[in-house]
Amino acid sequence: DYMRTRASYITSRPSCLAGLRDEVNGLLSDISPASEPGIRKYFLSPPQETWSPKEGRYSLQLEWTYEIGD
Repeated sequence: DYMRTRASYITSRPSCLAGLRDEVNGLLSDISPASEPGIRKYFLSPPQETWSPKEGRYSLQLEWTYEIGD
């Protein structure tokens, strides 16, 4: 069934799998500017994610905007 196959591909991307999702979230926390000295405010733009299950390729593009204090 096409929809079942399509759905299984979509839900097999790393950000949807419990263990890998936790690793991705941990990485986001580790590289966040939240703990950098002098950062007053920050936010993460919506992540851009690509997943090619056929080729086994996954990418996640992140962009933070932050304000440095005086």
